Amino acid sequence: MLVTCCNTFQNKGDAALTLALDGELRRLLPDAEVTYSLRAPQLAREELIGRRLIPQFLTRDTAPGARLAARASRLDPRFAPAIAVLQAQVLVRWVRVWARLDRHSSRLAARILPGRIRTMVREVRAADIVVAAPGGYLLTITAADIGWIHAAAPLIAAGALGVPVALAAMTIGPIPDVQLPAARLAIADAQLVLLREARSASWAERIGVPASRVGLSADMAWLTAPAATLPDAVTASLDVATGDGPLVAFAVRDFAFPRATDPAAAREAYLDALADAADRLVERRGIRPVFVAQAVAPPVTDADVARQVMARMRHAATLIDCPLTARELTALYGRLDLLIGVRMHAGILAMVAGTPFVGIAYGIKHAGIMADLGLSRYLTGIDRLDAAWLTEAAEAALDDAPTLRGTLASRVPELQARVRAGSERLAALVEVASARTQARARRG
Repeated sequence: MLVTCCNTFQNKGDAALTLALDGELRRLLPDAEVTYSLRAPQLAREELIGRRLIPQFLTRDTAPGARLAARASRLDPRFAPAIAVLQAQVLVRWVRVWARLDRHSSRLAARILPGRIRTMVREVRAADIVVAAPGGYLLTITAADIGWIHAAAPLIAAGALGVPVALAAMTIGPIPDVQLPAARLAIADAQLVLLREARSASWAERIGVPASRVGLSADMAWLTAPAATLPDAVTASLDVATGDGPLVAFAVRDFAFPRATDPAAAREAYLDALADAADRLVERRGIRPVFVAQAVAPPVTDADVARQVMARMRHAATLIDCPLTARELTALYGRLDLLIGVRMHAGILAMVAGTPFVGIAYGIKHAGIMADLGLSRYLTGIDRLDAAWLTEAAEAALDDAPTLRGTLASRVPELQARVRAGSERLAALVEVASARTQARARRG
């Protein structure tokens, strides 16, 4: 089995998703041989033990015709989406020609494919099934977002080679009309498409996935269990946050505000609103503010953004930026009275631990997940973030904490059950694909 994704363990939300999938595969298919294709695979070796790890196959710089695409996009960025779709279509034709030639002359076939594409095609063809790892990368924020097309290249190659494709629980869409042909190449023929929220179903239908192959699951990070202990450095940092007021953490991230008329001004307003709300909560509720770095991926890490917010605050705050696993983060969030987060998976890990969450959405996935819990009133968009709203929402969550914890105690197990049911459908499909491969091998 080949599991393909654009995830990186530098982002602990990505790590939580990947580890949850791997845990389900180990539970349901203990003898399966699994290869993971992901960014910076060396960072995952300590947690994906016993799995074969390889780099992500294609990026904007290594896709078919990358140099020509880069030149055209520099001339006019509006060309980028159409060019990315063309690259996907060219990939399909290359793979089909390669497959025909390879039956007769592997040397001749090798000459028509660049090295990375050749590696990808061989890995795909060797797999019983290609599984898209869970997450939210088959979508765009603006029409210029094309990274998902390159991340989906193994799915496109699998379709061209006749290798079964399945999607672990993920968000699909929005996808602009100009990019829909690439989405159809990637997933329209998938044997199973698991969605982590109901709103993605309309996008699966629009892409052309038959309804019988679509299933509603939930975000796989709901399966993350808290670690039994926290590192001494984290405990010491929490001890520094002295006082008897509520312990409130902020999980922030960098954001480029691509839809804003003035992105730089929008980013400044975002940082100011976070700092102002934190100060107001210190003054009105005596909170102990803590900033937690969940993603350490450069060029701007969560810790960098946290320091920028803290520099604008009138009151002192604590920053926890030591490396933590997803399970350790879950344990840390469980120590809080409230988490305020831009990172959606910070919110999920907190809610798994029973901690209320106030969210700041930078993408569509937040809305679906919070709606599943009936907690949409505790969510706002990053483009309209207002310090007054954030302060009032945080105070309401602190006041309603017993009720919110009760809601989480009842709803989280339901979401976990949905994840496990989806995993069982996926495992059954993997077994069918494996049996077919073995039957073909016996026929010679």
